[in-house]
Amino acid sequence: MTFFASFLVSVFGSLFGFLAQHVTKKVALGAAVLAVSAALLGGFYLAIKALVVGLSFTVTNQYLLMGFYMVWPSNAELALSAVISAKVAAFLYRVHSDNLRAVSSVG
Repeated sequence: MTFFASFLVSVFGSLFGFLAQHVTKKVALGAAVLAVSAALLGGFYLAIKALVVGLSFTVTNQYLLMGFYMVWPSNAELALSAVISAKVAAFLYRVHSDNLRAVSSVG
């Protein structure tokens, strides 16, 4: 009976270890992708926001500035940075898809 119990413990232990390793790889890869996406979104948002603020400081005519902000929506920086970061992430995925497949594969 002791041998059977140790056999079951080793089988279930190795199965649990395999599943934990598989899940850990996927979670780590997902967390890395999420962190890179958040960093890209934040960087592009700050860059576009700085460009808009810099443009508004260089315009001296208040009517032109008022017209610019009437045309420019309040969430334009966030929308543009989301689109640009999504395109950059898609480009990086296409370029490094073989590496991503090799890292995320189990075996």
